[in-house]
Amino acid sequence: MLKTKGNIALTLIIVLVLLFLFSICCRPDEAYHSVEDTEIETDSTSEVSIEPEIVPLSETEIYNLRRDSVIVAVMHEMTIQQKIGQLFMVNIRNDQDYLSRLFNEYYLGGIIVFSSNIQSAPQVQDLTNRLQQLSLGNNSRIGLLIAVDQEGGIVARLKPTLCPIFPSNQIRGNDYAVSLDVTPVETQALETAHAMNNLGLNMNLAPVLDVRSQANSVVGSRSYSSDENIVAQLGVEYITTLQGENIIATTKHFPGHGPTVTDSHHALPFVRESYSDSLAIHLYPFKMAIDNGVSAVMTAHVVYESLDDKPATFSNEIINNLLRDEMGFEGVVITDDICMGALQNNYGIDQIVVEAINAGVDIILICDNENYLEDAYNAIITGLAYRRITMDQLNLAVYRILKLKYDYELIY
Repeated sequence: MLKTKGNIALTLIIVLVLLFLFSICCRPDEAYHSVEDTEIETDSTSEVSIEPEIVPLSETEIYNLRRDSVIVAVMHEMTIQQKIGQLFMVNIRNDQDYLSRLFNEYYLGGIIVFSSNIQSAPQVQDLTNRLQQLSLGNNSRIGLLIAVDQEGGIVARLKPTLCPIFPSNQIRGNDYAVSLDVTPVETQALETAHAMNNLGLNMNLAPVLDVRSQANSVVGSRSYSSDENIVAQLGVEYITTLQGENIIATTKHFPGHGPTVTDSHHALPFVRESYSDSLAIHLYPFKMAIDNGVSAVMTAHVVYESLDDKPATFSNEIINNLLRDEMGFEGVVITDDICMGALQNNYGIDQIVVEAINAGVDIILICDNENYLEDAYNAIITGLAYRRITMDQLNLAVYRILKLKYDYELIY
């Protein structure tokens, strides 16, 4: 009896299992969706929300963003004439009516002062203050670069009563070769910066980084040494000290005037050394200056035949390709004085100015502005009109200039 009941129970269980399996086979979709729904419910209750990681910006990144936003806003307010004016640095006469006309017509971005502009501390302070007011009157928020050649030695525009007298770079280099002490160069840069700040000057067209590779090199005592390592060491010390005091340093004369015996004030020098020699010797101090944050580089009116058949001042190969792309310089490039014989005796003003801007130059230096400023200014206007210069190229040059001015507190 018990055995019969057990068989009946087992049979019933088998039948129920078969019926369940049969129901699943007949409704596979329902069975599948039922399982899926259950899994979704389970997953939804156990789901973990993952927040994206927020990486804070560095102080440098915040500074760069703020600077770019200011520059974009300033450039948006500028006329084409005001932008073109930023590309010029000229010499002046101490005449208020003349200065007013100069700024009203050309919206100048920079001035270079010479010994003829300098009599006493109060006079220079008054002059630089008036110049800044004229600049702000025409450009509203953009201050003026006011430069001077204060190298030391034979090139010193400031009178001894305004800035201490310093020996030539050659003497500095000779002393360093014996002592390995950079303190005298540091002291010179520091005292020069203090004198310039006191007078309202903000840009020094120094130091000279030419390597004196020939005994009769035209750079002479203005060069620290015939050893590129000494030139680089002392040049970097001067640059970092000067710029640490909020004075713009300008290395010169890129890519090197040292191997030439011809004076570019009078004629066009040619360098026939191979590219590898030039890179190893004459470019090394400039590369060290760039790596240590120099703000500006001045070009040389010199033809490096292994690089280009044009003078460096308006050579795309030397400025854009070599200096900017290969050596990584992102700052302001300024020409040497375009009134010098090396250029004026061989090229027209239109070619010099238009090709210089297209080659990556930002500031055109004119030390005989009465003769050349109007022609140079009009050359850019005509170049833009006939698309020999693009608006992109103009804006890029203006951007670099304004970036420099922002960094040195000249945008308000």
